[in-house]
Amino acid sequence: MWCLPFSFLGAKLNTTDVVTRICQTNPDLTRPDALSFVKEALLLLTKTERASAYYLDTSTGNFPYLSTTAGTFLYTIDTTTIPIWKVAYIVTDYLDQAPNNDTRMLVEQPQVYNLPSAWRNMYTEVILLGRKYLTVPFKGTLEMGTTAPKVQFLTDPTTAATTYRVVGYKAEAEATSESIDIPIPENLISTCLIPACLSLIDATFNGRYIEQVQYIEQNIRPKVLYAMNKDDSNLVNFTVAPMGY
Repeated sequence: MWCLPFSFLGAKLNTTDVVTRICQTNPDLTRPDALSFVKEALLLLTKTERASAYYLDTSTGNFPYLSTTAGTFLYTIDTTTIPIWKVAYIVTDYLDQAPNNDTRMLVEQPQVYNLPSAWRNMYTEVILLGRKYLTVPFKGTLEMGTTAPKVQFLTDPTTAATTYRVVGYKAEAEATSESIDIPIPENLISTCLIPACLSLIDATFNGRYIEQVQYIEQNIRPKVLYAMNKDDSNLVNFTVAPMGY
């Protein structure tokens, strides 16, 4: 385990300062490498699966679309346009009425006309942020660091640009450059962020990555989330009702 130099304690640091201190402790690291550890540590410390962390398209206020192509099942989320660390759902809009104003089936079943026919009995109704959607079956992978999350559809999604929406969790804090301010309480930079960075460095060079990540998530992360008022004690902020006909 890396030791935290006494000079870190009580210091008022920004991203540039943190990178400098890490490079001083680890002279073999370049500044870009040190920044990558800061970025990963911030993600580990501030990631939370709460409705408050959902990423919404700033132009629409809704979940962003995922464009699909017929015959292609696996998609990597472009985190430059959809900056999320985990996919919670793939959903499609719950339509207010059927095509051609055909409202005969509105009372009997939800509208699934915009889903591929193979999926019309494979969905659940979900209410997210006060809006109603239908979930789409998929398999997702949870990635850490700079690797983007992936989505694998279970059935051919067909070619569609505005059918599927990505419901995902954005990182609460992300260090994309040294000019970015660190949006966590200042006292936690020295007591939580820097120790987490040093733990990741130790894990990278000594082959104990899983153990160190677990240590960060179980022992350091709760302190940060508590201080940021984003404690994970109550994550559920939606309702799910199984449907299908």
